Amino acid sequence: QRDSLDDYLRSYREGKFLKDASAGDAVFSETLKNKSEVDCKEEFKSDSAIIKQLFEETELNLFESRFNSSNDKNGARKNILDELKKHGGATRKVVVFKRNIERMKGVLKQKHPNFFLAIDHIFDNLLLQSFGDRSIKWSPLLLVGSPSIGKTEFVLSIAEVFKLPYEIIDLSTAQSSTMLVGSESHWANSHPGAIPELITSTPYINGICVLDEVDKSSPNPNHLPISALYGLLEARSATKFKDLFVGVPMDASHINWIATANTTSTIPDPILSRFCVITIPDPTANDL
Repeated sequence: QRDSLDDYLRSYREGKFLKDASAGDAVFSETLKNKSEVDCKEEFKSDSAIIKQLFEETELNLFESRFNSSNDKNGARKNILDELKKHGGATRKVVVFKRNIERMKGVLKQKHPNFFLAIDHIFDNLLLQSFGDRSIKWSPLLLVGSPSIGKTEFVLSIAEVFKLPYEIIDLSTAQSSTMLVGSESHWANSHPGAIPELITSTPYINGICVLDEVDKSSPNPNHLPISALYGLLEARSATKFKDLFVGVPMDASHINWIATANTTSTIPDPILSRFCVITIPDPTANDL
């Protein structure tokens, strides 16, 4: 998939209307040249949003009926149900990007100069999205670099620029996958995982899930915390993601994933292959 993306972008940069990295507006002009003035104004609206189905209505009703028939000792089910109703019920919005993405890219590169490859990855993905629904979506990204070079701060800047909700999961302390996928509801201390927390507690479905220190996740093969990522990082299987606590399928395919690590040596190859791995250099004196 990464090879296809690179080839596609290269063909535009070398052959058609992407003469250089700042020529994004030419893409939009070429794409819209045959449209009427009214159509063009509609395309360039920056305050629009796309509505996506989070749950099937029948599944949401099933979850609600389960809540009504359970004792819900810790109130977790009620909290999720309240958040669902508050932010759109079975549907959620997808944040779409504005047309001045090159300016946003410049701001990020000025603030985080040593993250230029990661920034290029995100904005190359957005360039492809501009030919579709303009949703803010990039392929899973793994940032590898020395401790304390600003990986988490970079992610927070991305969330701020795109006005996306985010959830940070510290995998260095995780002992099982329940942090991601929740725990079975029959346990007294059962709880939902981070995924339903992220996509039910806001009106938006394409927030950022940050997997911090993924290389320090427990190596125990019987309780591998990152095992849930096998399905979550694949768009097709993520459309039917089922949190163990919630118990009904939800669409988690719009989530933007960013993982951080100091090394890739302890990350299983099948997980590693699902990420675009970018090594972040230490900042130079000019960067500081």
